[in-house]
Order: sequence, then C-alpha cells, then structure tokens
Amino acid sequence: MKVSDLAKELNITSKEILAFLHEKGLDYGSASKKLSEEEVAMVRAALGGKTGEKEKKPETVTEKRGILYEIARVLALFLFHTFM
Repeated sequence: MKVSDLAKELNITSKEILAFLHEKGLDYGSASKKLSEEEVAMVRAALGGKTGEKEKKPETVTEKRGILYEIARVLALFLFHTFM
C-alpha cells in the first residue's frame, strides 16, 4: 500500500506518516513509496487507524428528515405545554 493511500484511509496527511516512519528509523522519500504489510499495521496502530473496518456511512436524506421531524414534534409539544 502506498503512503498516500494509507494517509487517505486514515484521514491524515502523508507528511504525518512519513514523519512517524522517520522516527522509527524508516526513511521514505515520497508518499508514492509502497509500505510492507507490517509497516501498514504499525502505522494504523500508532496513528489511530482501524484495521480493515469500514467507516460508518453518512446519514441518508431520509434519516435526516426523520431526525428533523422528531425535533419539530418535540418542539411543538414543548411549546404547546408551555403556552397552554
């Protein structure tokens, strides 16, 4: 896996990964260099990466509408009970 691809996966910069690897005594000249599986695992463990887990998908429009509907319903009940 390339340094740049791992950086995208972990949502960090390639420079952060390269700096971490440099601290460990591994010098990579650029983000296009490939890492071994052991190095990828080391970076994921140290920099908070998830080991193969997919991130939660963002909410769909329907789910957002459901949440907004529920907020509006609760607000209406609150206002009704406050002013009645």
